[in-house]
Amino acid sequence: MSSLPPIKWHHKWDDPSTRRMFAYLKPRNIDPLHYDKTVIFWSQCITKYCEFTKSCIIDFTELRQKFRRDDLLPSPLETVMIEMCKKGELKTKEELTEKSWISWSLSFVRSNNINVKTQLLIHTPTIAKLARQLQNYHKELDEEYDGTHEIIGYNELRSKTQHIIKDELSFELVVQHLVKCGEILEGQSNNSKERVLKFKDQKSNSLDKFTEADASVHDIRCAMRSIESEILKLEDREVQLKESAKQAILDKNYTKAKNIILKKKLIEKEMDNKNSHFQQLSTMLAKIFESRQTAEILNAYKLGNETFKDVLDREGLTSDDIGKTIDSVRGNLDDFNKINEAISGDFIPQNQRINDEEIEKELNEMMEADYSVLPEVPSFELPSTSPIPSSQFANLTDSLELRMKRLRTQD
Repeated sequence: MSSLPPIKWHHKWDDPSTRRMFAYLKPRNIDPLHYDKTVIFWSQCITKYCEFTKSCIIDFTELRQKFRRDDLLPSPLETVMIEMCKKGELKTKEELTEKSWISWSLSFVRSNNINVKTQLLIHTPTIAKLARQLQNYHKELDEEYDGTHEIIGYNELRSKTQHIIKDELSFELVVQHLVKCGEILEGQSNNSKERVLKFKDQKSNSLDKFTEADASVHDIRCAMRSIESEILKLEDREVQLKESAKQAILDKNYTKAKNIILKKKLIEKEMDNKNSHFQQLSTMLAKIFESRQTAEILNAYKLGNETFKDVLDREGLTSDDIGKTIDSVRGNLDDFNKINEAISGDFIPQNQRINDEEIEKELNEMMEADYSVLPEVPSFELPSTSPIPSSQFANLTDSLELRMKRLRTQD
């Protein structure tokens, strides 16, 4: 049927077991199994319908027509919605907006007295689901806001999330849900008193308070957007004047062309002034971001110092005790270094250690003793190294031949 959303349901609508779910629901004490099964079925259908419509608002008459199948109407719908009220899955707007603890205690009593046919009801699981989608979408906007992405106007965020949350009431309930969960702080701008939202910083994972600096960030950003819009209009006007001046020159109406060019120059000057103003606002925004970073660093140092003092107090330590401990540690480290040096070298007992001077003295004595035992230089003349005369060489040769001849004769 066209009234049903084109989404995948848990059951096929034309299935016989599904068509049984449209029949009148008997009390639970008669058939508890079918009763619970029917409640679960229609509860899931309501959840799916809210997901499809991107709204957490439930109206009995509208829902009854949306779930109609030809001649079949969801007869158990009223009973199912009452059961959902008892479980807290459906609540009235008053129950969600009241903040006192008394309202929460009375919500259990009110759930039995709610007329689900006439009262507008809120599907609480859908609020939580839409809140997660809103947070995820906000993370995607980080690049558009230089260092101050967590600050955004209520109306601006609403206009950017039309594709996520359908109606205004659902958006308001989602924002209030995030405020209760500590994910958002709400404040207002300094100039227009517009509602401004501050999301939890994902890096520091903290949400302290809404400050004047946060309001200033929103006001500066609004002023920058306004200037951008004005510059775009001036650029369009400049283009128009330029074309008009060209046409006047073609028409040889130089006086008119001169006046148009004068207007064009004034517009260019105004654009320069607005660009300069825009840059000044951008610089202010950057300085605010830098100051916030500095404040975060100082807060981190402060927190670390306080934590350190708390640890000292718990351990019963003072600054004097710490100084003595540090001196003692340094002394122990010096002793350790000396021991380590001794172990790393060759260990020689004290009674076996020899002085370097004694070693040098003994070495010198040994060298002098070596000099005293060397042999004396001979006093006779050494053989001549001059060549042998040829006559003597011939006699020597003859003598050798005679020796060889005698040896052969003896053999």
